[in-house]
Amino acid sequence: MAVLTESLLRSKWKNEKFTEYVARKNEVITPSAREFLKEKGVELKFGEAASSDEDRKHVHRVPHPVREREATSNVSDDPKRYKNYYTDEYYSKKPEFMTQIRADLLVFKDDPRIIFRGRIDSLEAEMLRGMLLMRHEKNADLFKGLKDIYLHLRKIMRAEVLGEPIKSFSVLGKDYEEIRKITHSPSDHFPGGHLVMTGEEKPAVIHLNVLRAAVREVEIVGVTAFKNGTEVERNDIIESLNRLSSALYYLMMIAHYGNGQ
Repeated sequence: MAVLTESLLRSKWKNEKFTEYVARKNEVITPSAREFLKEKGVELKFGEAASSDEDRKHVHRVPHPVREREATSNVSDDPKRYKNYYTDEYYSKKPEFMTQIRADLLVFKDDPRIIFRGRIDSLEAEMLRGMLLMRHEKNADLFKGLKDIYLHLRKIMRAEVLGEPIKSFSVLGKDYEEIRKITHSPSDHFPGGHLVMTGEEKPAVIHLNVLRAAVREVEIVGVTAFKNGTEVERNDIIESLNRLSSALYYLMMIAHYGNGQ
């Protein structure tokens, strides 16, 4: 089964500014590819038998068809207030099982991108709880470090929702590469090198390790959300999350060894 991704369309667009795209029968069209076609004003057509209900199911990320009559039971003044991201159907009322992925575009609440946003939201909440702990422990450096991470998570959320590129960040004045070097060779910066957790560490170290593991889990959720075939569309976000887990490991070593490196 062929898969049409945004990257394939972009490559085609560089060579030819086409005005329509005819999908082959059973060709899977990713949501980002459909969005690209919409942005460029390209008409999406279906080839032989591809306009049938059976083939339109391949446009869905999840196999639950949405019926317009179910969504428009209470008709408002604007019958085209919302649009189905998968099928282009219009709704006057947002179904309870759908949510906005962008502007007036609706997706199922279990869409991988929505799941990713929910996990980022949860991660932000965990960072705030961590900041509370560090303030209680009267550790200004760790509080500031977690606040830097929290603010960057908010930037990741904004970048994903608006389709903007995500920029680098700094934690306690150190950028991506500085943190990466420290966490890859900690013995050059801290007296004991890599941490081997035993359960006897300070509460701050234990909690930071929980946050580090949570970031890695969200990174995996992100790969699922942005993966199209063998490609990942938002590699900048995935890389950013990877660096954030390194930043938390850096804070763990500060909590354990002190900030005298």
